[in-house]
Amino acid sequence: MSSTNKIIESPRHIYDNELMAEEINERLIEEKEESYDFELLFESIKTYSIEYENGIFCISWSPNGLYLAIGCSDGGVRILNGINGKLSYKLSTTGSMPVTSIKWKSSLCLITTSSSGCIDIWHIQSSKCIYSINEENNQIFAFDINCNNKYFASAGKDKIIRIYDDKTKKLYSSLERGQFMSKQSNPNGHSNRIFSLKFKNDDPNILISGGWDNCILIWDLRMKNCFRSIFGPHIAGNTIDIQNDIIVAGSWRIKNTVQLFQFSNGKELKNGLSPIKWNPSPMLYSLSYNPLFEGMIACGGTGINTFNIINTINGQISNSLQLKNKKGIYCLDWNSKGNIVAFAGHSCDVQIVTLK
Repeated sequence: MSSTNKIIESPRHIYDNELMAEEINERLIEEKEESYDFELLFESIKTYSIEYENGIFCISWSPNGLYLAIGCSDGGVRILNGINGKLSYKLSTTGSMPVTSIKWKSSLCLITTSSSGCIDIWHIQSSKCIYSINEENNQIFAFDINCNNKYFASAGKDKIIRIYDDKTKKLYSSLERGQFMSKQSNPNGHSNRIFSLKFKNDDPNILISGGWDNCILIWDLRMKNCFRSIFGPHIAGNTIDIQNDIIVAGSWRIKNTVQLFQFSNGKELKNGLSPIKWNPSPMLYSLSYNPLFEGMIACGGTGINTFNIINTINGQISNSLQLKNKKGIYCLDWNSKGNIVAFAGHSCDVQIVTLK
């Protein structure tokens, strides 16, 4: 990124300068190549609105699909009825700083993190915080829970990944930052802010991380260190996922925004689809595999401020969707059935897309 571009500072690097966004948009339109759109047949698009419009940073469907949790930049969490969009519960996180991630442990238990460095665990029906962890002098940007609910992980500004025992809520281990990373190095940690964490869904000991240092690291909790690194993707949001041992990474840049890598060796797939041929594309802040359909991802970002669904197996890309105010998209989440995806951003609106 050019040093002459003035960026509005924020906990997640997501309030982009309007002049910069307009400049990128004009450049991408001029460079537009052949369209790779495919007709996905969106069955319906609904809009849920909240009373707060200055930034929705994270959203998450409950496992049973009854609730949609929304984390905002004012430190508040709005939990909407997943059927009609009406407000069911409202939470205020510790520190009143932006909510940066939300994960449901169960349909009644929610875990939130914020840029105040706090991890809050909630009982939804009582709207009470039942436990809180404070990471002093840190801003948390990324969070995930492993597949057997034994551990959860957090990371952010201080470049350290912390692993907590869910039963005791005590720190289990810290995965420390390493030396300056390059394509040839074998780093043992991150050298810049971490914005994405993803546990492997079939192995509770494997964790994948990424951030501003242009490096994706793969960790084994039993070894407590990084055993594989992938150089290249510039991660600025929750844009790392894995399905069938294929890692997908979304970058906050104008080209090569979606890339696929083999988990077994960290090499980029050489099937002609990686990087996905997508121009113009948004600079990605959010990306996720569909939980059921192989190779399908949803992604959204800033620059041209669009949301798309991509078939990573054949490279087809859906028509673009936008928020009503056409501003940046910061977060998205699939429901557990994989037929509904919600996305949100710098707006009071959440778009709910149902796939046919």
